[in-house]
Formats: sequence, structure tokens, C-alpha cells
Amino acid sequence: MENNNQVNWCDKQHNRLTDPFGLPYKEYSKWNGEGNYYFILHFRDRENFKYIEELKIPNVFLILTDVLEGYALRRFSKIDSFVCDNNLQGKVIFATCLVDAEKEYSAWTDSPNFRTIYYPEWYHRVYDNLYDYHLDKLSYDKTKYFCCLNNRPHEHRIKSVDYLLENNLDQHGVVTSVHHNILYDGEGSRPNDYNRSIYKDALINVVTETHYDPSWNKLHHIFLSEKTWKPIVCKQAFIIIGPQYTLKYLKDLGFKTFSELWDESYDECNSNKRLYIALNSLYNTINGYTIDELNRATVDIRKHNLKHFKHIREEMITSCT
Repeated sequence: MENNNQVNWCDKQHNRLTDPFGLPYKEYSKWNGEGNYYFILHFRDRENFKYIEELKIPNVFLILTDVLEGYALRRFSKIDSFVCDNNLQGKVIFATCLVDAEKEYSAWTDSPNFRTIYYPEWYHRVYDNLYDYHLDKLSYDKTKYFCCLNNRPHEHRIKSVDYLLENNLDQHGVVTSVHHNILYDGEGSRPNDYNRSIYKDALINVVTETHYDPSWNKLHHIFLSEKTWKPIVCKQAFIIIGPQYTLKYLKDLGFKTFSELWDESYDECNSNKRLYIALNSLYNTINGYTIDELNRATVDIRKHNLKHFKHIREEMITSCT
């Protein structure tokens, strides 16, 4: 997928503000052969793909997607077998939400049969949510210290909620955990949930990301789900309990973090320490500032982050094509 001045097309219909992969929809039967044409298919459906012969045309390609997850290493061998069995070398692109997907693939093989790219699907979905749910109307003035919302019971999430409960921090914010049977309005936290009574009030979002330990991939682990993007569009500050150097990656993108207010050294720590240093930062912040002081001290950064989130939309598309 190369940048050029011609229009490229795909077979995927959508109702998004952003064309998937920057590719507008056109039925294959109505394509006139100009530009490249991409079939988009979830990688699990690859054996049922009906257009194998069409991929012999020079400017026709197949994008296999797993863009809601960052488990890239688990997919490589299966996709490689599919490519080799069907003689599709050079015709398949694998799109995943692992930030360093290309480096992970290079570490897996030095004889690539397909391409691997990072596609920030969750960024684009939350970008849509910003407008679909009128999140811009949420106030910058918050009345509670934090929220920490947990659905799937990953180990680091269980440990995080244990810490919050043991230190009575749940009295200062909203904590949900399916594992602990702590729900809010009878619900947990799902990707497209924006319970306004939580997001309008909570100042700091304690994000327990999907990945934490460096176990799912070989060398690269940063995977940004909706959990990381939600606080930015909801005008919240954040403490992220996720892969090492997640904050560094956000800063490299141009976002600002909150190291002048609380200890963000956790971002550089190993998995044994990172979670507890992050939660100690929350504990010390709650005990060191009033909510009004934190509102005032963080508002400029929160405004910058929301503005920057909107500003980089085109970059988050073209960086993947």
C-alpha cells in the first residue's frame, strides 16, 4: 500500500467518518481498473475468501485484519501458511493494532511472504464516538478524583482493583470490576460505553490497558485500545497501567502527560513495579491535592490533548497506507 496521487478502493462498506485504511468503497464489479483495489477481510475468514484468482491481477490486494487486537505474533504463522498455500506472496497485507507490528514481523522472519502494518482502529472508533456521542459537551470541571473501569479480568486489572479497595481509594472515585462484582448502574465497562455520569465527573482515568506483561509478542508490546483514547476525548487526565513506554509513545505522537503533578516514572519500570508505582502516584495525588487544585493544574494539558487528538486524524490514516 503505497502513497500516491491516485484513488485506491476497497470492498468494505462502512458508516464511519474515516474511510477504513483511507480507502473509499467501490463494488469490485464496478471498479474500472484505475488505482489499486483492496479486499478487506478478517483474518479468521481467510479460508472462505472467494477472490483468490482476482489477486493475480497486478493491482489487486488482500488486507487481512485483526485491528481490534494487538496479538500480532499469534497470527503470523497462520497467515503465512495461507499465503504460501495459495501462492499469494506479496499480495497480502496483515493489519493489526500492535504499534510496532512491522518490527515484530521482522523479528519473526527474515523472508517475508506478506506485509504487516499497524492500523490504529481504536483511535478511529473513538474519533467517531467523539462526535456520535457529543463528548465535546462534557465539562473540563470534574467533581471526583478518578475512575477505573474494568471488564475482562486480566491479572493486572485484578491487582489494580485490589490495591484501590485495600487503600480505600474507591471512596474518591468510580471503580468497576466484573471480577470483583463491582458494577455501575448494573453494568461493567464495554468499548462503546460512555456513561456520562462517570466521564463528566471523573478527573483522572486510571486506564488498565489490555496488555501489561510482555507476554503476547516477542519484542514489541504497545497496544492502544479504546481505553487509552477515551480519557483524551472525555477531557480527563490519565494514569496508564499498560505496557512499558506507553506514555513515551503518546508523547512521541505529540500528546502531553502529567509528570509535573505526579510520578510517571512507572512508564519506564518493569512489570513487577510498574503497576504499584502508578497506583501509588494516584494515592499520593489524592492525598496531595484538592479536586479544585487538580482541575486547574491539569486543564491546559487536557485541552491540548483533545485538540491534538482531532488534529492528527489524517496522520493516523496515512501512516497506515
